[in-house]
Amino acid sequence: KSSETLWSDVIKKFPRVPIAQNNLGSYYQKHDELNLAKQHFDAALRLQPDFANALINRCDYFRTTNKIDSAIIDGNHAVRLEPQNPDAHQNRGIAYGIAGKLDSSLSDFKFVVAHQPNNARAFNNLGNLYSMKIKYDSALIYYNAALQADPSFTDVLNNRGKCYVFLGKYPEAVNDLSRAIESNPTNANNYYFRMQAFQQLGK
Repeated sequence: KSSETLWSDVIKKFPRVPIAQNNLGSYYQKHDELNLAKQHFDAALRLQPDFANALINRCDYFRTTNKIDSAIIDGNHAVRLEPQNPDAHQNRGIAYGIAGKLDSSLSDFKFVVAHQPNNARAFNNLGNLYSMKIKYDSALIYYNAALQADPSFTDVLNNRGKCYVFLGKYPEAVNDLSRAIESNPTNANNYYFRMQAFQQLGK
């Protein structure tokens, strides 16, 4: 049975089981059926208002649908319920970053990497936050950590390449951005920043 069939069958037999509602919502969320996902997250939370995992998932739904204030509310609730849960901090941190609350986002992501030292996406987000704060030396540290945690996470190369441009490290920028272009040739920003680096190198 697929996860959808499995959890749908459980809900038919036991409609008041919060974990079944949440897990079916997670299935729909992963398959971009967001309205259905929210219906099941809401159902789980009606049954169990202090269900942290459902709050974490609905926080991500709100972030995906650009309802950032609602995402932060759910994220805050999840963190209050489970203050040691890295997923709660990560989803809230993403929402904080979108809302421009950079210091709050930094705090959340630093919590995440302290508890999940191989979380490359969290390190990359920290690099992005420091780039937004025009602190490129700090950003570079976190981009390096992201690639150390997961060398196959090539999205970091876009960000580190731009960071190298801003730091005036043009050969390093060309190297990263060329690798990023090879991985994803449709990203126009990578060509733009590589051209800037080439111009500074006189090429």
